[in-house]
Amino acid sequence: MLEQIYGWIGNLGFILGAILFAKKNKLGFIMQIIANLFYVLQSILMNNFSLLLLSVILILINIYGYFKWNQKRNKLCIK
Repeated sequence: MLEQIYGWIGNLGFILGAILFAKKNKLGFIMQIIANLFYVLQSILMNNFSLLLLSVILILINIYGYFKWNQKRNKLCIK
């Protein structure tokens, strides 16, 4: 039961993150990270190691994207 709740929270967070990306809002990265943290919890409860690995990789990609976004924004402001 708890794993289903985590999954639904992850789904909602992922959709919200996608909407924020579409609006060019960097908070989409944060929402995607939070959503994937719920997927990590779900995958641990369900012993689903493929989802666990995917979620950890997506968290790392979103952290990378967040910092790259900030670097790009800072370069645009300097010029």
